[in-house]
Amino acid sequence: MEDLSGIEEFSTEGWPVLTQELFAKVSNNREYSEDVREFYSSGGSKRVVLSPEDQRLVLEGYAETLREAGLRPDDVAINWGAPKEKDHMSQWVYEKGTEIIGAETVNESNAEDFEDYRDRWEEVTALLSLPRMLKSSGEQIQEEFGDLKETFPNLEHSITAGDIMPEELRDWIETNYGIKARNFYAGTEIGGAAAEIEDGVYKPTNPNLVLELLDEDAEMDSETGEVSEQDVYRLEELSPGETVTGPLLATMPLREQQPLIRYRIGDVWEVTGTEEAPEMKFKGREDDVIMFSGANVYPEEINNAIGDDYKLVVSENDGFVKLNFFTPDNWRSEEIVDQLAEQNKVFGDWHQSGSMPIEAKSYSCQDELEEMLEEYEIPRDSDGRPEIIEEGAKTNRIAFEDSYNSQFNQ
Repeated sequence: MEDLSGIEEFSTEGWPVLTQELFAKVSNNREYSEDVREFYSSGGSKRVVLSPEDQRLVLEGYAETLREAGLRPDDVAINWGAPKEKDHMSQWVYEKGTEIIGAETVNESNAEDFEDYRDRWEEVTALLSLPRMLKSSGEQIQEEFGDLKETFPNLEHSITAGDIMPEELRDWIETNYGIKARNFYAGTEIGGAAAEIEDGVYKPTNPNLVLELLDEDAEMDSETGEVSEQDVYRLEELSPGETVTGPLLATMPLREQQPLIRYRIGDVWEVTGTEEAPEMKFKGREDDVIMFSGANVYPEEINNAIGDDYKLVVSENDGFVKLNFFTPDNWRSEEIVDQLAEQNKVFGDWHQSGSMPIEAKSYSCQDELEEMLEEYEIPRDSDGRPEIIEEGAKTNRIAFEDSYNSQFNQ
């Protein structure tokens, strides 16, 4: 079988699992050499530090992932996948990754006005984007310029990342643009990792990564990260037909800064061995992270923004993530979103650009609260306040409705 990692000789056996908390603590407290480049992100560490060699490795992995997702040297692409800030990871990898492949982009970021590159639209063959932004931008273009197929007569495909691709959204994109939509998987700390080979099915793409799965029923020492080797599966070593589900572990042994060995990203995958590359299906998050287009919001950021005396129901409707906050104080939804934007720079950038696919509403008025409690069938505590401790809730503050969870299980 082909060595998918390119670093077959490196063994992770005996290494403990590196959690996001430990990675962030170690990374944020150490000193780095002067030649490193630092990026911000919404990933678990909030901070990515790369030496010149690390930058080469990361870009190599992203370029290979973009290539496997379908980007060609002769493509002329619109870039709706990156914000305008140069120190944002997405901006850098899309710009440099397309350069490595030889493709051309007609704009730098999704913050640019359509009119700034409207004269190049007839040349465009590919869209690089966040999944939900393909729909929000498409609807805006339909309203201003007309039919998408006529507006982009040479468009052939889209390549997206930074979020999941629900089937309803995929259908809208492929029907309205008249193209094939492909998604790829990447992480701030690990770079490009896998690309879709068919709808919802991915294969590993990064030659500099070792990918493993920790069995979903495995026991891990919370302090040391130690696990039984019998519970860890290296993806390319799975037998044909063998299927394992659990948290993804990533190792990049050649990385000089912020070493990654068995880094637990927080994403759960189902992986099946085949005669060729293992096939991967995304199943969801381990924790209460709320996944927007390119910006993950963590529970602690909500706590820092409005305190920990709240309940939150997360749902999804027509490509929008809906946040329904139940608070004892008279928080307005606009205030909550603004506070979150201050806590999370990536979320703030998307929010400021006006392209964040989010609907937020807060309920402290008793009439509205009663209405929402009834609609979502949320149980009450002894004081009549919402008590979200039920199936689909990972903590006692946040519950994910089926409309949101079902995106991960197409």
